[in-house]
Formats: sequence, C-alpha cells, structure tokens
Amino acid sequence: MRNTWNYTSSVALIGKPNRYMDNQQKSQKTLRTSEILILTAILLTGLVLRGLYLSEIRKNPDFTVPMVNAAYHDYWARGLASGEWPVPDNRNDPEVRSTPYLRPPGYFYFLALVYLLSGSSFLAVRIVQMALGLVNCVLAYILGRSLFGRAVGLILAGLMSVYWIFIFFEGELLAPVLVIFCVLCLMNILCLWTVKFTYLRGIAAGIFCGLFALFRPNILLFVPVVLLWAWWLARRRNDRRRFVTIVAGFLVSTFAVIAPVTLRNYLVADDFVLICSNAGITFYVGNNEESDCVNSRIPGLQQLAGMDRWGCFDYPQIVRGVSRTVGRPMKHSEVSSYFSQKAIHYICKHPLKALRLTAKKALLFWGPAEIPNNKELTYEKQQSVTLRYIPGFPVSLSFAFAGLLQLIFNLKIRPIKKEPFSIEVRRQFEMSLLIILFIGTYFISSLPFVISARYRVPIIPFLLLFGAYGLYGIGRYLRRKDFRGTAFWAVIWIFFYALATRQFVPFTGNPARGYYYRARAYLAKGQIDPAIKEYHKALQVVPASAWAHHYLAGALTRKGDFSEAAEYYYHALRLKPDLLTARFNLGIVLYQQGKTNEAIDNWTKVIQLNPCHADAHNYLGLAFYQQGKNEEAARHWTEAIRLKPNRAEPYNNLAWLMATVEDQKLRNPTEAVRLAERACELTDHNRPEMLDTLVAAYASAGRSAEAVETAEKAKKLAPTSTQEKPSVDIEKHPELYKLDRPWR
Repeated sequence: MRNTWNYTSSVALIGKPNRYMDNQQKSQKTLRTSEILILTAILLTGLVLRGLYLSEIRKNPDFTVPMVNAAYHDYWARGLASGEWPVPDNRNDPEVRSTPYLRPPGYFYFLALVYLLSGSSFLAVRIVQMALGLVNCVLAYILGRSLFGRAVGLILAGLMSVYWIFIFFEGELLAPVLVIFCVLCLMNILCLWTVKFTYLRGIAAGIFCGLFALFRPNILLFVPVVLLWAWWLARRRNDRRRFVTIVAGFLVSTFAVIAPVTLRNYLVADDFVLICSNAGITFYVGNNEESDCVNSRIPGLQQLAGMDRWGCFDYPQIVRGVSRTVGRPMKHSEVSSYFSQKAIHYICKHPLKALRLTAKKALLFWGPAEIPNNKELTYEKQQSVTLRYIPGFPVSLSFAFAGLLQLIFNLKIRPIKKEPFSIEVRRQFEMSLLIILFIGTYFISSLPFVISARYRVPIIPFLLLFGAYGLYGIGRYLRRKDFRGTAFWAVIWIFFYALATRQFVPFTGNPARGYYYRARAYLAKGQIDPAIKEYHKALQVVPASAWAHHYLAGALTRKGDFSEAAEYYYHALRLKPDLLTARFNLGIVLYQQGKTNEAIDNWTKVIQLNPCHADAHNYLGLAFYQQGKNEEAARHWTEAIRLKPNRAEPYNNLAWLMATVEDQKLRNPTEAVRLAERACELTDHNRPEMLDTLVAAYASAGRSAEAVETAEKAKKLAPTSTQEKPSVDIEKHPELYKLDRPWR
C-alpha cells in the first residue's frame, strides 16, 4: 500500500482539515497584502483585455448600429430615457407602450439608465458593462474564497477575468453581464445562509433572485430548490423556527421585485403577464416539426404573419395573425398560451421526435460550439485579435468535471477515515450541493427552448469555480512533488477535455452570418459600397445561399443599381423558389425600372402563396393606381389596412385616392380625412408626405382653415417638399398638393 497513490492524502491538500486550517488562519494576516496584490494584478489583466477589445469593436460599423435583440433593447431604452418612440427605419412598430413586455425588461431599464446619465452614449454602455464584468470577478473571488480558500478564489477570479465569452458579451447590448452579477450576488448571500439564518439575508437573497428573474425568468424554477435546500439546512442545524422566517423574507422580497412589472403589464395592456409574454412562442420555436434546436423558426409564418423571418419588432404582427386564425382579438397572454398548446400538442403527438429534439438540445447545451443567437460568435472571435486565442467552453467544462470529481473524492473519503466534518468542509458540501442543483435546474429549464451560448452563460462562473478547485488541487500535488497524484488528475482532465471538445451533434453554424450583420450595419450607416463588399464575402463563403443573394440584391437596390439587383433576386429565387421576401423585393426593383406589369405578376404570386402579405397588397395598389385602375388600387389598400392596421402607408395612399379621384364612386372626402388623420397619428405627425395627404383631404372636405394650418406644419418639417403657402381659397386649387403617386 505504501507504493500506491493514497486518495486520502488529497483531503489534507484540498479538503482543509482542522490542522491545516489552524496554520492557514495563523498566516492570514501576513498573506493579506500579497492576496490583494494578486487580485489587483488579475483585475488589471482583465481591464487590459477589455480595453483592447473595446478599441477593436469601436471600429466596427455595428458598434453604433445594434442588430436583432440588441436593436430591440436599444429602442426600448431610448424610448424610456427620452420619452420619444420613433420606430426605426424598415422596422414594424413593436407597440411597446400598449402591450405587455415581450422580453424580460431588466436590461431595458439598465440600458435606459446608462443612456440617461451618459447622453445616449454607446461607448458609455460598454464601459459600464466592462466595469461590471470586473466587479463580477471580485464577486467570484469572494465566493471561491469563502468556500475553498484564498487560492481557489484567486484562481477563479483569474479565470473570470480572461474568459472570452464574458468579454464579448460585455461589448454587446445584451444582458449576460448583469445576469452573472445577479447570480453571483445570489450565491454569495445563500452561502451566508450556511453560516446563519437571518431574516435580512433571506430578504437580500430574494431581491437578487427577483432581479435575476427580470433578466432570465426561468430562475423562478430554482426558487423551490432553494426552499428545499434551506429546509434541509434547517434540519441539519435543528433550526426550523428560523427557517420559516427566512423563507418568508425570501419569497416576499422575490415577488416584491417582480410585482411592479406584473402591475405595469396589467395596467398598460389589461393583461395578466407575470414578467414577459414570449414564453409560449419560444417554447413552440423549440418544439415543432421544423425545429433545429438553434434557430427561431415558426412553421407557416408566411401564412400567419406574412414574413419569412421574425424578430421582436414583428411580434404584434404575429399576434394579429393568431387573432385572424382564431377569429377573435387575442391578448398577448392568450397568444402565448396558443403557442404553448401547439408545442404541447406536437410533443404529445410525436413523443419520440420530441425526445430526440430534447436530447439534441442537451448535447448542444454541453457541446463545444458557441451557438449564436444574435451574432455568429465563431466569426466574431476569429475577427478579434484580443479574443482569438483565449480558450473557451470545453476547457472550462473539462476542468469543472475534474475539479468536481476531486471534491467528491475528498468529501467521500472523510467518513471512511471516521473523521468528523469540520465547519468549513460542511459548508463546502452544502454550498457545492446547492451550486450543482442550480446548474441542473437551469439546464433543465433551458431544454424546452432553442439553445444558445448566451443562455448558458449563467452556469459558467460555477463551472469555473469547480475548475479553479481542481487546478488548485493539482497545484498542491505539484508543490508536494506528488507526481503520481499530479499525473492521475492530469489524465482525468485530458479524458474530460476529449469528451468536452467532441461535437456529438453536428453543428456548423452559418459562416456567412457575420458578414450579413456587418453589411446591414454599413447599410444602416448609409455606407453602401462597404456593405456590398461584405455581402460578396458572404457569397464566397456560401455561394449557394439564397439569403446571401437576396441580401446583396437589397444592397444593390439601395445603390440604385436595379438591373443587377434584379439578377441577384432571380438567383435567390432559383435557389429557394418559396423565398417570398425575394419575390416581393424583386417586384419593387422591377417597379422602379418601369416594368410595372412584371412587378404586378410577382406581387400577385406573393399574394397567391400568402394572401396575408400586407405589403404586397400595398404595392399592388401603387401599381394599379399608376395604371389608372383605381378600384383595384382601393381594394388592395383596403386589404393592406385590414392585415396591418398599424402601418401608415396604406392609410395614406387610400386617403389620397379618395381625396383626389374624380370617380364619384370612389371619392369620399370624409373618409379621406379619417384615413389621413390615422396615417399621421401612426407617424406622430412628423412625416411631411403624410401631412401633404392630410392637406388634400381637408381641402376636398372643404375644411380650408385646417388645410392651411397643416400645410404650414408640413412646410416647416420639409420646406422643399410643399408648394408656396396656399391662399384661403385652397379648395379651388387642390392640384397644388397633388403628388405624382401615393407614398409607399
């Protein structure tokens, strides 16, 4: 036995029996200065990495042009900070002021506060988030130190400071850095529960649990786990009286934080939504016949809402589509239930397929790939000199498994030696159990939905905690020159690393996505030529991508090169004939070239495939109006209004027709005024072309004074877009306001 490696020796190295704790306590004062110096060096390293990365991303076009979810967060935050809610170009109105929160609102308010204090600075947001990332390193150090000692705390802080995915998300208008802050605060407070139950600690834990829920509501599934764990602690300590007190404080404070959000949803929308209303649709996205576990696909989206893809700005259109399908107006909570029922129906009807989907999502969750949700993470990492060579999830996961195995060995061996648990080791066991339960609960709560790297971020600090424990243990073996023990744990780590790097479920991502987003950012900034170059790069990577051809055609359209744009749209349709967005846009390009009949053919085919395509109806109205087919134009504009009641352009177009047409069957000045006023309401009366139509409507209805007043306002908004100030006899000269054609 003397020549065999003794597992029980690891207890003295890692478990900290009392004799080692006494020596450690004696040297605590002398080591405090060096500990502070090491922690300072770690934070400086993290600061340098973040500074270098910030200097890189400031040059990117999307630094000031948020995309996808980040764009929705930016819109919400700017509205909250300024009180003004202009809808971004080429976006649908998300109707955020009259509907329940679609996404958890915590990040909206954080971002709004930073905007309010910094004058809406994109740079300030990144600086604040990166500073908070360093605070997270300190919180992780405190947790690691309180559980496993100073060395483990410092190792954990070091891992947190350089972990690349943390740094990346700190540079995005997304919530991971705040989620990590909340969960580390929560765990540090729960760690204090293992020392003593107090009412204030219960309240503090509840506050951070509630805050966490405002960023990731699935943390609420962890609440009963905390209660069971606290009951178990109370039994072990024979302190059940305090258990009731602490649980009451915890629950009351948790839901006190959430209550204002619930109340806001009810008062604004007359709809009971606890935090946000996207649970149903995200559940369905992860459980349907077309789900691939990573993309937000909705079967039949074209027929439901008239779009190929959707985002947060499009959700009201989806709600209206569901309302049409059901046959009555639906609240957002009802739409959420509608999609949840569809997901449950799919699971019940296809249990084996649903089980395979769940297994696939589980493997993707723990797999080495960083699944994108907004940006292509692999592309972004490769583009960054700072982040390119920093190891990622497989390293953290493999060290976590090795460290956790060390901890289990150390805690199991003590009863074999018939040694009682010390207070410190007991706390290690209790908190390690809670952390493992958190990881498991969070993982299970993620399985019903699509998988994304962003959504597994909250568990990473705790994987790094166990990894730091394992690294510390290996270091102790090396210091003692116990090469057998060192080799054993090195082999264990290599084994787990080999498992962690294996992609059990094939996943390649979309290598062109990074070029798409950068190109879209260039377009938003008005830089068309760089955008076209990015789209050409995407085509070099995926030449058979219909979407790449489609996006490039859109950029060429913006440049005014309609002929070449049409060719790329034709390419896209050859690759994907059912890509209605490409066919619809092809109609616009042909219309701009004067090929009105060909444009009509394409828009008619769009409507044949999807009768709910409101924009196709609107453009068909334009084309028929140009051809003098006013009845057809009026019919399509009326249908567009029915399908998209919050889109201003069809109201404006139909109002112009009813105000200026000579056909007495179609001329309706009173209705023209109503439609024109509605168009102006939808655009906050800040688009001169809408005001021009309102002037014509007032003139046709004989309301001269209002026509003159509106014309003055239109002229102030755009002095070159209107004629000279009209005379009082405006109804005698309506042609002063006649446009060549209705506005799109």
